[in-house]
Amino acid sequence: MRLSKEKKQKRKKGFIGSIGDDVPALIPIVISIVIFFSAFGYSMNLFNLKTDTYLKTMEAFSIARTAKGNNVISTFDDFNKACEKNQLSNSKFFYFLMDPEDLNEGFDVREFREYKFNVFRGFEGTSGTSPTYESDQEFRCYCYLEECESREFGESSVFSFIFPVVLKENFNRYSLKYLVVLVW
Repeated sequence: MRLSKEKKQKRKKGFIGSIGDDVPALIPIVISIVIFFSAFGYSMNLFNLKTDTYLKTMEAFSIARTAKGNNVISTFDDFNKACEKNQLSNSKFFYFLMDPEDLNEGFDVREFREYKFNVFRGFEGTSGTSPTYESDQEFRCYCYLEECESREFGESSVFSFIFPVVLKENFNRYSLKYLVVLVW
């Protein structure tokens, strides 16, 4: 009797149970599930990023379309009216006119935070015929949200686009300007 008890104890020593015998088969299943959900999560993040980029680009084009109208800005009041129309969008935006000479020097989005870019301020010494632009009229517009006034981007990316427009100086004279649109 003693011998059979020792044999049973030796036999039970290596016995883990019914689940213990299946552990080697469960490891590949668990690893494959982890890999599947990791790939799924990565693809969803990539999809969301591309969707956000697409939506920001469409917002910038919509804002620019409203701001430039038919590519001719006739008066400062027209520019301000377009600015008021763009306030209806919930976008964080900033746009302004620049001279081509100033844009040739380059445009860096980091200058936007420090307000170092050259916004077109009107013509010096305009004479005679309408419309006239005073040199203290800045051709710029930004949304009325706090983030726009403080020019803080936060974690979001900044999308910048440049569009050529024509600014009417007087009845027979036009000048080329660039409409720079920032959306974040």
